[in-house]
Amino acid sequence: MKNFQSIGVLLSAITLLLVVLLVSVFTYSAQQAYTKREAAARLLKTVDVLGHVYLTEDALREQEGAVNTALTLQEPVNPQFKGLIERLHKNADAAIAATYDSARAETGGGPPPTVPGSALTSSYTNSVMGRR
Repeated sequence: MKNFQSIGVLLSAITLLLVVLLVSVFTYSAQQAYTKREAAARLLKTVDVLGHVYLTEDALREQEGAVNTALTLQEPVNPQFKGLIERLHKNADAAIAATYDSARAETGGGPPPTVPGSALTSSYTNSVMGRR
């Protein structure tokens, strides 16, 4: 009778070990899937904002081209060309506003906080302030 009890205990222990192993494998797999999903969501946000940035860049280049053309003309700009420049300016302003709104919506607010004294913050501050 003792052999039967020891085999039962052994089988129960092996079953428990296999269940724990199975649960841990599924937990690890779920964690990896969640991590990949979060990375994909961050990438999608970045791509969305970059799309707006490129549209804004195009709008600004169109406006710059029209203004440069107007500056190279010898005679004064006619009202139609002036209307074109004004329309391109409004389009560029709208594109800038859309880019700003998209960036704020995707990041959940303003720019991420920087750690004071970090190398990146110091490098950025020095380049903006003209210090070396």
